[in-house]
Amino acid sequence: MAMRFVGRWCAGRAGWRGLPRAVLGAGLALALAAAPARTAVAEPARLRAEAVATGLEHPWALAFLPDGRFLVTERPGRLRVVEADGRLGAPIAGLPPVDAVGQGGLLDLVLDSDFARNRTLYFCYAEPDPQGRGNSTALARAVLSADTTRLQDLRVIFRQQPRGGPTRRRAGLHRQPTPRGLDRHRGGL
Repeated sequence: MAMRFVGRWCAGRAGWRGLPRAVLGAGLALALAAAPARTAVAEPARLRAEAVATGLEHPWALAFLPDGRFLVTERPGRLRVVEADGRLGAPIAGLPPVDAVGQGGLLDLVLDSDFARNRTLYFCYAEPDPQGRGNSTALARAVLSADTTRLQDLRVIFRQQPRGGPTRRRAGLHRQPTPRGLDRHRGGL
């Protein structure tokens, strides 16, 4: 079998750049074939469930705050702060009306990638139809007050159109907000 080298190999500054990829690939394949096969054996995990907070009604999503506390949404329409020691705070004021029917309610929650500076968060919820004909999924952004007692500057940035009924399936936030934010979703949430 004859091989023709198209490039030049030199051990100088060019290193392996000039050596044809086929030769490198063949060498790698031979090295892997000669290596003894190894099987990794995983030890069984020892997990223990531990309640961090009690008194929540249908908790749905968590978002960890920079100071060690976390926010939790409750499907019926409440947002709360859970202290690092598990103490449950009062519901945060300033949420929009939430229609907790069927699969609806206050759902996913994510912090802005620059939350430590701007205190912005995003959440999905079932928004009641103004004419009382069911609900639809909405995405809002708001700023959490410094004392974590209320949401400020709330703005709905996405509304499902056409509006659905109470038994429609819900969408949520399935990605981390980028620096451009979730208010410019361009078809992807």
